[in-house]
Amino acid sequence: MPPPGDGAAAVSATGASNREGVFGLRDLAILAETSYPHQMPFTRKTIAFLRALKRNNDREWFRAQKDRYELHVRTPMIEVLDRLAVDFKEFAPDLVSEPRVSLFRIYRDTRFSNDKTPLKTTASAHFPSRRLPKSAGAGLYFE
Repeated sequence: MPPPGDGAAAVSATGASNREGVFGLRDLAILAETSYPHQMPFTRKTIAFLRALKRNNDREWFRAQKDRYELHVRTPMIEVLDRLAVDFKEFAPDLVSEPRVSLFRIYRDTRFSNDKTPLKTTASAHFPSRRLPKSAGAGLYFE
């Protein structure tokens, strides 16, 4: 996750907000009801899955639940990316919002981490610039 205060927003299993700019799915649902003109793709089942994943963070459990992950987490995240691809054309045409490029994997790289839990308990994406080489320059990050 990017450092606090850099303008990134996070969607996490906690459903909590804090002054570091981290917003839970409940916060996004409230925002969607008040100002988002489209159907919000994240549901209570998304929150329930992420909370269950946080409690059962192992590959065997995840393999058995992968269909739920695809339906309630990955597919809604792809819907958000598709919507942002349309919206970015108006105000940020240089940003890429394509699932193949933008969506991060659920699997964590634990090689150099003390935390060996194998799965991320968030859905996240980044939006690099079309004009710059991979990993160069600034972009946006959504978790």
